[in-house]
Amino acid sequence: MKSVRKYKTVAIPIRLWKEISRVVEFTGMYNSEAEFIRDAVRSKLSEISIVETKDIPEERVREEIVKYVKEKGRAYPSDITADLGIPYFTVVEAIQKLVQEGILEPARE
Repeated sequence: MKSVRKYKTVAIPIRLWKEISRVVEFTGMYNSEAEFIRDAVRSKLSEISIVETKDIPEERVREEIVKYVKEKGRAYPSDITADLGIPYFTVVEAIQKLVQEGILEPARE
């Protein structure tokens, strides 16, 4: 029976490893370099959000954006992308067309 590895090895430049070792040694917050690295990776992963985008026909994109803006009142393209999963540049292009057609109004500062 073949065993399944539950970890991956990575190469860390020596200079960076020395910095990590100093943090582990002088702070006493970590038991090992590996523990520090796992904690750093978990922390970085928690800061990042991945938006999975959908391939939606242009007319539906426009409908979804208009509906979203009506519900929210004011919205940034990045919010629309995050909430609806529509690619950012698709959202921007659709908003520009909707503004040109008078369906949406640009936000006033």
